[in-house]
Amino acid sequence: YVSDFANFGGGDHDFRVYGLDNPAQPESLGIFNDLNMGVRAHSVRNDIAYLSNSNSLKILDVRNPDNIELVNSLNGGWDSAADMDIVGNYIYLATRETGLYILDISNEAWPEVVCTFDTEGETFSAKYHDGLVYLADYTHGLRIVNVDDFDNPYEVGHFISSYEDCRDVDFIDDGDRSYAIVGFDDQIVALDITDPAYPVEVGYYETRDPRRLITRGDAF
Repeated sequence: YVSDFANFGGGDHDFRVYGLDNPAQPESLGIFNDLNMGVRAHSVRNDIAYLSNSNSLKILDVRNPDNIELVNSLNGGWDSAADMDIVGNYIYLATRETGLYILDISNEAWPEVVCTFDTEGETFSAKYHDGLVYLADYTHGLRIVNVDDFDNPYEVGHFISSYEDCRDVDFIDDGDRSYAIVGFDDQIVALDITDPAYPVEVGYYETRDPRRLITRGDAF
């Protein structure tokens, strides 16, 4: 959400802004159709939208939906962006074959790559939680990475099981305990990550091919 707007990556190489005053009938407020790329991942902070496809990042000013402006375009050198998470002044970008990229967006017009961490698998999702980055690493499960020192990121824990194709992760915090909700090929799995070095499975829900997870309160 940006102010009163919801943002969606379009399927026709465009980016659209919809008003949700009436959620039953979203109102089209603006469109930017000069992307020359399909949007794989996007997020919005302070009325600035960050969009990524294969190996580039485009930055749009969406404060005026009638006149969305391109601020900058960055060729990042990664493989294929699949997901992003913005926390504070950083983008945590999952780039499949090239793992995790962290971009400093303190200067929103000129993002800077400040950290990379490759994995053994394909990184489909990257989410920041409580000082660590959780990577859904497809055939190599969930990887948990400490990035306190951008020059020396390191893995602190992982979860690998018979579940196939780890694609996404989100979180539920409950008092002094934290849980990672992880999407695999045919399951949603709940992990107790109170000690992130040793994630413990505490529940699962069978469903077909979940691709994206969003948690709110104690629901997903």
